[in-house]
Amino acid sequence: MQGKQYSASLIAEASCLDYGANINLLRKYRTFTATVALLDSSGIPEDPIPFAVFVDGKQVRTVSVSLGEDKAIKVDVSGAFRLTITTELRAKGLRCQPEDVSAAWLDPALHR
Repeated sequence: MQGKQYSASLIAEASCLDYGANINLLRKYRTFTATVALLDSSGIPEDPIPFAVFVDGKQVRTVSVSLGEDKAIKVDVSGAFRLTITTELRAKGLRCQPEDVSAAWLDPALHR
């Protein structure tokens, strides 16, 4: 991403699908961190791509990025049972994105 290497990533690639991951925290972690961005090789989306974080079913953070941007996310997950992260390549009210849009959660990590 923009010349920087990341050790881990979760990548979503499609035109009209939403992607997500559920992580069972079992109340063992305090913080979730990640950087969100579109891959350098991604096509240019018609709209910024939203990334959302849910803690125990409640949306606690949403950020949107366009090609060439990245944004850091840090969320308190103290006492939480479940973390859900989503990437909406077809967000409410937005058009389907071109086939070659690739969105990524970069270096996602849980911290005790």
